[in-house]
Order: sequence, then C-alpha cells, then structure tokens
Amino acid sequence: LALGSRVCSYKFSFFTFVIIVTQGSRLALAAQVPVSESHHLVSGGGGVSAPSYVTATGENPAGLAYNERLRILAHGSISTIPDLSTLAAGGGIYWGNGWIAGGVEFVGSTAQPTGFTIDTGLAFAIPPIRTSFGASYGVPLSGGAAAQNNLLAHQLDLGILISPIQMIAVGGTLYDAIGGFEGAGFGVTVRPLRFFDLTADASYGFSTGGFTLKPGVGLHLAFFHATFGYGLDLNGGGHGIVNGITAGVGFDIAHRVQITSYYRQQNELYVGLQLSL
Repeated sequence: LALGSRVCSYKFSFFTFVIIVTQGSRLALAAQVPVSESHHLVSGGGGVSAPSYVTATGENPAGLAYNERLRILAHGSISTIPDLSTLAAGGGIYWGNGWIAGGVEFVGSTAQPTGFTIDTGLAFAIPPIRTSFGASYGVPLSGGAAAQNNLLAHQLDLGILISPIQMIAVGGTLYDAIGGFEGAGFGVTVRPLRFFDLTADASYGFSTGGFTLKPGVGLHLAFFHATFGYGLDLNGGGHGIVNGITAGVGFDIAHRVQITSYYRQQNELYVGLQLSL
C-alpha cells in the first residue's frame, strides 16, 4: 500500500510538473509573439498605455512610434450630438519606420468662433530597451482653440511607453506643458491573449488635485478591433482623460485601408478614414 501511494504520488507530481511547464511555455510564448501594427488601430482605456498610432497626438504621443509606414488620414467629428454646428473636419499625414515617426494634421471647425488648428507630433523608439518617447503640439490658428479634434484640448504633451515584454505596456504622460504642466497620466495594459487587452489608465490634475481612473478592454481580431472604457472622476477629476463611457471600433482592410470610429474618446462622435501606402 505504501509503495502504491508513493507511485501515485510520483505520477501526480510528474503530471503537475508537465502542466506547469506547459502553461509556463504558453505564457512565455505569448510574451514573445510580435504584436502586429494593426493591433494599435484604435486606442483603449484613457489612451495612456494603449494609444492609437494615429490619434496618439491627443493621447500619449509616444504611440506615434507604432507607425511603420506612410498614412494619409481624413476625419470628421461632432463635439455635441446632434448639433451639427459643432462639426470639425480635417486631414493629415503620418509616417514611421519602426523607430522614428511623426505626423501633422490640419483641423477646421464650424463651431463658433470658427477656427483652425495644426496638430503635430514626433516620436522615436529605442528597440533594445523596448521604449519609445514622444511629444505633440497643437498650434491654434485663427481662433483655433475651437477646432481641437479632441474633447480635451492639449497644447504640448509629452509621453513615454515601455514594453518590457510583448504582453505588457506601461505608459506615462505629461499634459499641457505650455505655462506649466496641467496634469499627468499613468497606465498599464496587459495582453493575456494575443487578441485581448486589459487596460487600467489614470490621470491626475495638478490644479484640481483630483484623479480620473479609467479601466478598459480591447478586442483585436484580424480585420476588426473594438475597445470599451469607463472613466470615473475622483475628487473633482484628473486632467487629460475623458470620463464616462467611451468606445471605439476599427476595420483594417488588407492593411491598406483603415476605418475608425469613436464615441467620446476623440470627440463626442468621430469617424476617420486612413490610406496606408
């Protein structure tokens, strides 16, 4: 009986070891599998740790480094539904090669007072340490404060993204450097599965002394991407992250044409069309 128990114990230990090794191998494999560029088609959470490679100028500008090609972008948005008098429209060009990227957008608004804004951004990556840095600046022209293509108008933002392994991304931002920083953001995105993200972003307002916490989830399939988040204000709210419910969807057609749409992430309602060359 003692011998039989010892044999059973050895068998149990062996199978437990096999299960642990197998699961560990899968985890290690998930951590090293490269994430495609299209995985960053739509932003998640508050855009701090999971920004989009196009809308990063209004989120975490370090996300511009995800660009790996030339893109032409056209978009339209509404800041108040269903008031079409708050329509904004624009277009831009983005380019990247995997280690340096930049972009410029021209945005015009029909809101009163009408105006124009030029949004620019630049980012560079250091592949050996899996880190990227970025900066974005919105230049208002002719009353262009009304033309910002974002619910939270920023002037000069700084950002950093660190991805120690493929399944984890850590982001940090400093918002509105002109005249003194107005806020800061921090977030973590974990990718337990290659097609699924869990994001937890937060921002702090230096003037309000409050926080905005924003968890989110993301689904990334071959041609379809979707994100959902909910921002919660604490003690007056933070700076740089939209509160309440936000959502985004994106369609990647043969890696050449991308269609994106957001609800309250970029503006009250946003639709964009991208052509990748």
